[in-house]
Amino acid sequence: MKPKEQLIEEGLINEGSVISRNYVALFYSNQLDKFNRLGMGKETENGVVITPTLIKTTERRLNQL
Repeated sequence: MKPKEQLIEEGLINEGSVISRNYVALFYSNQLDKFNRLGMGKETENGVVITPTLIKTTERRLNQL
């Protein structure tokens, strides 16, 4: 497999897309950590109640990335 820098040079991948995907994955990972820290049924700072569905959806999205 070629190094990332070479793939970017050859135009096979877009560096902005790679960075964006990593940023979004980090966001979802941080959200899961926060949900686990707060606990089921608690609210986030934005008033979102932590439910099993919310956790499953967040995990699924993270795995898609």
